[in-house]
Amino acid sequence: MNALLRYCKRPYPLHVGWAKALRQGFIFGLLVGAFLVFFRPFGLYSVDRKYDYVLWGFGAVTFLATLFNDGILPKLLPSFFHERKWNTGKEIAFVLYHIWFIGTANFAYLLLLTTTKLIWTAYGQICMYTLGIGLFPVVLGIAIRQRQLFDRYSGQAEQIHPTQPTRPDVSAVVISGKNDNEQLELPAQNLLYLEAEGNYVIVGFEKDGALQKEMLRSTLRELLEQLNEHPSLEQVHRSFVANLDRVDRVTGNSQGLQLHFGESGVEIPVSRRKVPEIKELLEHTVRP
Repeated sequence: MNALLRYCKRPYPLHVGWAKALRQGFIFGLLVGAFLVFFRPFGLYSVDRKYDYVLWGFGAVTFLATLFNDGILPKLLPSFFHERKWNTGKEIAFVLYHIWFIGTANFAYLLLLTTTKLIWTAYGQICMYTLGIGLFPVVLGIAIRQRQLFDRYSGQAEQIHPTQPTRPDVSAVVISGKNDNEQLELPAQNLLYLEAEGNYVIVGFEKDGALQKEMLRSTLRELLEQLNEHPSLEQVHRSFVANLDRVDRVTGNSQGLQLHFGESGVEIPVSRRKVPEIKELLEHTVRP
């Protein structure tokens, strides 16, 4: 049981948002509608062709259900759909929930179309069959994908060897927020990272050998503009800026590459598209 729990806690990439919802919803909806219209399963061969639009309705329901789950639900539950806290167990549970939700939505559509009354035992059996059939391929598919991503990114991380800068930044950093008297001044080498958090930015820095955090009311872009004279500060992810002079090692997991800063315990993710650039910068082939 402990081994299973540890496995479920392994990091897994979170893929939600409107782009995925529209794309995946359209594909799923089209497949469901086309399957019912052209193959006529479940006795649908007796339905007159002039009512094909009703069968396409199941595809429309599937599209809307996917739109809700991948596009709207993450906005309603941002603390649950947190990219850095997403793991294999959550991915399995979410996919199974998604299958159940689509089945339930289509069952409700069927009740609206016919005089069939809701029989809870029948509905329960449908849910059990649906989840029972979907459980094995879902778990297997996610397990395979998790392993593939882990091997890919851990392999990339092993090829990155951060080196100490030949000319470290010894200047001071002054960061100002939007609120009155909101200012932070510290040596550039003590600044570790910036993290966007809603309308605020968390500033992570080292003081007396320990990790400290300050929150400023600002955006990541605005703070980057204030820090443009410090080339070691690089945006490595849409929500993170890292001081590459302080990165001492890089690791990889299923979510991608992670930057580490000594014994601080901080892990900063790197966007996949930024990996080649960050690799060069860490090895000082581009940055002086």
